Formats: sequence, structure tokens, C-alpha cells
Amino acid sequence: MGSGRDVEASLLWRFDRKAPAIGTRRESTLIFSAAAPTEERRSGTKVSPSAHIGAVTGFASRETYWWLGGGYQHYFEEGSDQLGDLTYLSAAFAWRPPVFQQDYPKPDWRIFIEALAEHADQNTINSVNDPNSGSEKLLLGPSVLGLAGPWGFSAGVMFPVVQNLNGDQDEEHYRVKATVTYWF
Repeated sequence: MGSGRDVEASLLWRFDRKAPAIGTRRESTLIFSAAAPTEERRSGTKVSPSAHIGAVTGFASRETYWWLGGGYQHYFEEGSDQLGDLTYLSAAFAWRPPVFQQDYPKPDWRIFIEALAEHADQNTINSVNDPNSGSEKLLLGPSVLGLAGPWGFSAGVMFPVVQNLNGDQDEEHYRVKATVTYWF
């Protein structure tokens, strides 16, 4: 889940797709993104645009799904400030209720449980590492994904299971995200 305080554009390249049996498929996708902040400062640090690269691979059938992914987000320097880079790993398992196990173009919904492990490097302010920044977190939570024709909708909430924060930082209590997608 990216930051809700950025405007992000992504390009996805599904470089591998195999259908080993009827109703099943394996896919792997590379993700390239660029983000622009919607605020001037975040945690006392000047905010700049960022670039992201990630990869995800998974298996889908009529009943279950699993996905594994990982990525890296680099924040560019703004003056002598820079947000710490972010590295993450994600895993998801989904169940597709029988009522939605219909063929296209019928609506399609899935219920997920997702996990996210992330490591944020320390921010720099005036070219000095901020001791009250940087963290390691493990989050877990439910989400849904709905598809109808070329449209997709997903929403979820994650709760921290582990938070290792440096210095004096506020703990994260939950993370919410909703996304609308249109496939060309």
C-alpha cells in the first residue's frame, strides 16, 4: 500500500502469463511508478518526488489466489533533505466465494488476507540522518477486490503486528487504502 499523500502513476508489464489448466493461471508482473507529493513536508523533512520498481508473481484459480511481491521506492533529494528509501515484501491469499465463480463478464469479487513487511531508511534533514525516523514494520489485514468488465475496485485495512521505530515516532494504528482501476 503506497502513501495516501502522493499522486502516483504506474506502468505494469505482465511479462509472464501461463494457463496450466482450465480456470487457472500463473502470472508475473513488473511495476514501474512515479509519485509526486501533495505536501511540502512529511515528518519534518522536505518531500520530493519518488520512483518505484516492484515485482509480483502469483497463482489464480476459480477458488483461491496467492501472490508474492516486493519492491523498492527511492525518494529524491529536496534541497538538503531526503525521505528514507522504502523496501518491502508482500504476500496475499484470497478466496473467491462460489457465487462469484462465474465467467466473464459477470461481476467478480475476492476476499483477501494480506501481509506487508517494510523497512524505511532514516530521513536526512540538512544532510544529517534524523534519529527519529526509519522503521521496520509488519502489517496484516483483510481486503476485497471486485472486477466488472475493464473496471477494478479494491479496498482494505492493515493493522501493525510488529513496529520497530527509531527514536521518538508516533506508532501507526492502521492503514487504509481504496483503489479504482481501469484496464485499457
